[in-house]
Amino acid sequence: MASSFGRHADDLALAATEACANAIVHSDTPVVRVNLDSGSDHFVIEVADEGMFKPRIFAPEIDGEGHRGFHLMAAMVDELSIREGTSARPGTVVRLVKRRD
Repeated sequence: MASSFGRHADDLALAATEACANAIVHSDTPVVRVNLDSGSDHFVIEVADEGMFKPRIFAPEIDGEGHRGFHLMAAMVDELSIREGTSARPGTVVRLVKRRD
């Protein structure tokens, strides 16, 4: 990781760990891929699985079972996007982007 991103390492690691955990728990696929890319002004982590995205709306404080992953990832990075896998095109990709200050 470029030195300018060093102070963001913990945030990026937490967001990536959450994305990986979600892929493992929710995708029901045996493969999860992590891709890292960096430039002079950004760092990108993509976590891809072979599953289908199942949109859900959770109320963490009400159901008491976690479900804070999306909010946690969004708080740790500057950009969060999800390309949803479907039955016609399986494979969900979570993209996390952190920009240099």
